[in-house]
Amino acid sequence: MSVEAVEKREKFFQLNKKRLEELAHRAINVLKINPEDFVIVCIEVDDPHWTELADYLVPNQDWQKFRDRGEIPVARGSVLSNIREFIKEMVPDITEALYRELPDGNVRAVVMGSGGASVYFIKPVIDLTYN
Repeated sequence: MSVEAVEKREKFFQLNKKRLEELAHRAINVLKINPEDFVIVCIEVDDPHWTELADYLVPNQDWQKFRDRGEIPVARGSVLSNIREFIKEMVPDITEALYRELPDGNVRAVVMGSGGASVYFIKPVIDLTYN
């Protein structure tokens, strides 16, 4: 993994962190899913390594409308944890992080972009000051 690609994913993660935390909160508190049973994903749709997965997870989405507004199309959501098998095949370097025991009160988030993927552990919260 290149340092530059990891840094780009870190920036992408930081831009999306609040929304990912909200998605984790919703999965646990509204959908009543156990944190071990899902993964929060954040996919840079225009990364050719991940476009097909984004289209599979969010079928029939008009990604072009985001590009037309000058935005980067992003697919975000909660996905059953068996997605880790697919991600592991695509990016074997992160297998340990994909299956590591979750720290107390955390949820696993996988950010896919810049030709790879990075795993983060996030707190499921809603920030009422975030729009």
